[in-house]
Amino acid sequence: MFNNISRFLFYKILKKGDKKNELENLFVDRFENRSKITWNYYSKIFREKEFSPFFVLATPRTGSTILVDYLNNTENIGCMHEVLNARTAIGIPRESSKRKALAHIKYTINNIKGSIRGVKFFSEQLQFFGIEIEDIQKIFPDAKYIVIYRKSLIEQYVSLMLAQETGKWINEPYNEKIIIRPDDYKEFCLTTQKAYSRFFNCPIIRARSIVMAYEDILIDAQHEFDTKIFPFLGEKKCIIRTKFKKQNTKKIDEVIENYEDVVDVIKNKISRQLWA
Repeated sequence: MFNNISRFLFYKILKKGDKKNELENLFVDRFENRSKITWNYYSKIFREKEFSPFFVLATPRTGSTILVDYLNNTENIGCMHEVLNARTAIGIPRESSKRKALAHIKYTINNIKGSIRGVKFFSEQLQFFGIEIEDIQKIFPDAKYIVIYRKSLIEQYVSLMLAQETGKWINEPYNEKIIIRPDDYKEFCLTTQKAYSRFFNCPIIRARSIVMAYEDILIDAQHEFDTKIFPFLGEKKCIIRTKFKKQNTKKIDEVIENYEDVVDVIKNKISRQLWA
């Protein structure tokens, strides 16, 4: 703890604001956030003793960012993005223990504004810290879960590859092309399907969740909220809106440079999943 405080003071005084020291700036922002939410949790003035949160469970590039933004633009719902992501100010260091990760989740939810509170996790983040759904349920016995996935795994994979190669993760359109390696794509499909199998093999998820498909949200997000999310969370219906938009609007064969070489793999049944 003393070492963290020393590092914080050093970076805060000498480094903060210097764009060349992004890691140091991230350490400062993350330390400030963790200090604030921990203080608020243990403070008699700010602490909320009873709340039943919801959790958004996803894998990367499934529309979870848009979903969370929709949720945050309602009257009573507040939802945080990746609270276990070490690369963000609201996250925690990767060297944190499972106990600290669970405490961080608890403190974060306590600090969210809104009577209906939630946070988002990626499957890989839960696995990294060794957190099972049962661990979350012990802390929040009445928790609910929104599982979002993408029916088309090739669309998800292309989106992920474009984001990784260009650094464009939000809103910016793509003009670039990618090359797909069949073995890497097959591994992605198997890993993604395994992640959702882990979710749905959990009795708690099966009993206390709703399932959303990104494609259905794209078609009619208002309908999905009115018929699924609002009733599930106990929120009154309202007009939803988001500042985010789909980044890749091109057809798959226009984005994949070696499309003809991998078309058989892409059209294989491994490229589709249906959980809803």
